[in-house]
Amino acid sequence: SRCCCCYCFCCCFGVFVVVIVVLLLLLLLLLSLLLSLLLVLSSLLLFLLFLLLSSLLLLQNDFQ
Repeated sequence: SRCCCCYCFCCCFGVFVVVIVVLLLLLLLLLSLLLSLLLVLSSLLLFLLFLLLSSLLLLQNDFQ
């Protein structure tokens, strides 16, 4: 079966479905990358906060 192309985009149903599936997979990949980046950043922030608190406690102990 021949594909009819309208406005530089294939109207062929199979190609359309494949394109949509590929786009959805790319979107999911992007979302998972963003989520992992957010997790890494939040853990880094927690670590920095912990370091800050421990250094403050150490300073307090030094003053006493």
